[in-house]
Amino acid sequence: MNPWNEYWKNKTQTMRPYVPGEDLSGVSVWPGDTPEIGGMIAISNVNPNDQYYVAKQFFEKNYEPAVLLTGQNRDCSDSNHGFRPRKSSTGRSTESQF
Repeated sequence: MNPWNEYWKNKTQTMRPYVPGEDLSGVSVWPGDTPEIGGMIAISNVNPNDQYYVAKQFFEKNYEPAVLLTGQNRDCSDSNHGFRPRKSSTGRSTESQF
């Protein structure tokens, strides 16, 4: 029996663009990453003091903007209230249903 299963994430992730040259002393950066334009700084939804760098390639492959039901991008949120689930290439929702 295979113990591995696939799971959908049901939360949004609050992020902002990395700014070249900024002080990253309070940001966790994986040793194999080199911060660059297009990378993002994420904050934990549980602890806003927990910040980490998301590499450009990983961000582009795995994230897209969360869109409000009005079609507007939301600046920052600690919940999914008001977000429209996006559809993946398989047609399944990539966010939890409301």
